[in-house]
Amino acid sequence: MMKLKVILLVLLLLGSAMPLWAQTATEGVLKVTVLDAGDKRPVADVVCRVLSFDGQMVSYALTDGEGRVELPTERGMEVSFSLINYARVKLPIDELRRLGGRVELTSKPEQLREVQVNAPPIKLEGDTLKYNAGSFVSKGDKYLEDLLRKLPGITISKTGHISYQGEPISKFYIEGQDLLGHRYNQATRNMSVEAVAQVQVLENHQNVRALKGKVFTDKAALNIKLKDSYKVRPFGEVALGGGVAPEIWNNRLFTAIIGRTNQMMITGKMNNSGTDLSTENIEHFDLFNSDLHISAPEPFVSQKSINVLPDFEERFLFNNAKVWSINDLQRTGETSHIRLNLSGYADKIRREDHSINKYGGPMPVEVDERNRLLNKAASYNGTLFYELNSDKTFLSNELSGVLSSDIQEREVLLHGTSEIRQSSDFAPRHIQNTFNATFTLGEQIFVIKSRTRYHRDSEHLDFVTDKSPNAMVQELKRHSWVSRNFLNTSVPLWGNHRVGMEAFFNLVSRDFESVVGVEPKGHASFGEIEAGVSPSYRWKYANSTLSLSVPLGYISTRLDMGKEKERRGYWFVMPQVDYHHRIGGLWQASARASFRRAGSYESFYAPVALYRDYRSLHLPLPLLRVNSSASASSTLRYKDLAEMLFGHLLLTYTVRQREAYTDVRHEQSQSTTEAVRSSHLSHSFFALMSIDKTFTEIGLGIRGTLDYNFNKMPVSRATKRFDVSAHMLMPGIEVTFRKWENSIFSYTLTSPIFREVSTYSPKGLNIQLRRVFYTSFGIGEKWQGGAKWQHSMSRGISDKYEHHHFCDAYLTYTPTRRVDLSLKITNLFDHNRYSSSEINDIGYHSYEVSLRPREFLLSCLLRF
Repeated sequence: MMKLKVILLVLLLLGSAMPLWAQTATEGVLKVTVLDAGDKRPVADVVCRVLSFDGQMVSYALTDGEGRVELPTERGMEVSFSLINYARVKLPIDELRRLGGRVELTSKPEQLREVQVNAPPIKLEGDTLKYNAGSFVSKGDKYLEDLLRKLPGITISKTGHISYQGEPISKFYIEGQDLLGHRYNQATRNMSVEAVAQVQVLENHQNVRALKGKVFTDKAALNIKLKDSYKVRPFGEVALGGGVAPEIWNNRLFTAIIGRTNQMMITGKMNNSGTDLSTENIEHFDLFNSDLHISAPEPFVSQKSINVLPDFEERFLFNNAKVWSINDLQRTGETSHIRLNLSGYADKIRREDHSINKYGGPMPVEVDERNRLLNKAASYNGTLFYELNSDKTFLSNELSGVLSSDIQEREVLLHGTSEIRQSSDFAPRHIQNTFNATFTLGEQIFVIKSRTRYHRDSEHLDFVTDKSPNAMVQELKRHSWVSRNFLNTSVPLWGNHRVGMEAFFNLVSRDFESVVGVEPKGHASFGEIEAGVSPSYRWKYANSTLSLSVPLGYISTRLDMGKEKERRGYWFVMPQVDYHHRIGGLWQASARASFRRAGSYESFYAPVALYRDYRSLHLPLPLLRVNSSASASSTLRYKDLAEMLFGHLLLTYTVRQREAYTDVRHEQSQSTTEAVRSSHLSHSFFALMSIDKTFTEIGLGIRGTLDYNFNKMPVSRATKRFDVSAHMLMPGIEVTFRKWENSIFSYTLTSPIFREVSTYSPKGLNIQLRRVFYTSFGIGEKWQGGAKWQHSMSRGISDKYEHHHFCDAYLTYTPTRRVDLSLKITNLFDHNRYSSSEINDIGYHSYEVSLRPREFLLSCLLRF
């Protein structure tokens, strides 16, 4: 424990020692007006760069609609004024003062090759960054997500999660209204880009009006602005598609009405053509209520899955999926609204695969499985939300519920000789209420937050082998109540200093019921009560913000497993310090250091051993574990709108102290896991760097990323404990060229490199390569063609590097603006198998999976 405290002290010193950069000394602010030299009219969107004596850019700004801008001044500096179709003007500060801040630009049309390309208008007004959608959309783009992927500084994950300069967005608005909550994939994957006029990034967005100017936040939100012709009227699309080899279909429906006082959106999709719909209605993480987050219990029984390379899912997904959603928002006053969200998803997936697991360690084992699987999944969600958001009062209440089921039928041929049949199902459901209130009395702020969830689920597992006529049957049930509650108040001191105090009370109660084979029914229960206070201090000066909080309190836990009972209580102090600083107009830096102490518990407690699948047995330990962690992180962001250059660097280091580890014993017929009491440390380091540059004159965009992940932890195999160090490096680059209005060319390259170091780890590196080339081009005014080529290189099931090439093509005919007729051909080379392998579990995990054949899909899309 002393070692961890020393590490914590070092991390806190590193995290809080971020230098307080000083602003360049200036002589004041100069008001400038830019006019057209010919007709003397104001010129908007002129890029004004303030240059130091050695030619380095100090800051920049864009003129407003009246041609006006305010610039910091200092002797020896120069200011450059530029805008496409105008001659560049560069003036010393002293000369600019002599002219009274009046600048005239001479018109000079620039004829670019092929077509005239205007600089993409990205405007910064206060803390709002505005992207003009028309400057980024190409003819092949269909939906909002296609547009967002092109915007500099914005990234979208495989599941649709949106980030701005490396940080997740806090809110997603359409015309300033929160119609979808955090299920915004329904809009990004269904709303036509033709309806979008502008995408706005609201930096440092404080969504609670009563806290604006009082509580700083560095989170960004997204607001989608529609074209006037798409407001206050129904718009959307209907698409029907069918094909052969084999018989396939792909249908969709989208309609929306976006008004000032009410909004409605309805979506529906169904297909058996391999398009994954499982993340269509996914709920992204709620940053606003991050302190109220309650993790859903994971299923105890394992279901067979394969981690196929990204962008390859549609090639092996034999699905029959349906997804729908209904969303309605009604304004009930100038600052209040009520919202209803309903959604559903159902899918039936078939798959055949061959996997070989080579488990390393003192007792190496190889398990060869040929699987035939059928998955049936369904999920239904409902949310009723009310919000009042005035200048002095904020009230919100959200009642939500989830009903799900996941069934898997599995046939296994083990080592080519033994046949096993296994079935499992997991049926979770929960109901939850979240309440928020904020109000002010003068300068004093009061905040109340509360979330309560009731959860219940049942799990079934049974399997039978050809060597045993009797099936093993296991039934598990869980019931849980979780409540998290916070009361916070803060008051200003002198200047920009503010102090606060928060009281919190959290409650967890879980009951477990298990029946395994012929064993008698088992019961177990777990409970936890946490209470405490958290004094806080916040200081804001110029471009700097410093926050410090010190939660301290007591946690009492209990565990009852029949004959085995345990009680534990402990005090905790968990300090956290945050620092944010804006450096000039281009850079932002932040640092954080924190210490945490919390319990870590089994997902399921039972007095007997439990099966995770037909060959995995878990021996639960009646152990209440308390883990500690200390972490430090720093972030550096760069944003230069004049040069269309965005950059982001994130560094995070964490050290954890755990009171137990898991021992795994792999044998030919069974793998057994068991928790072992023993205190140990683990270390992790993560680095992420990204650079996004757009060359507007030639229509070229380049986005580069470099991720590095390091983990060091103890691993135990067959009671023998040893350290494992894992290194993961992932460079990536995406190049997009769209000089011509109706054409786009893009190339993406990523190459994960993995190395594991331990006494028993495989030697050498595991290298994968993924390349995607995509092109879309216009053929006359009414035809659009495109093709996608994918290449992957990885170790195959034979433990040798294998190459896989795939190609798709499409052709679209648009007889009118409202109608598209399309033909899509997938898997042109008609490959039927795909194989890959990865280093895993100090060994190798290799798999081979069946692919969808060559398919032809003809579709008709109608817009309205």
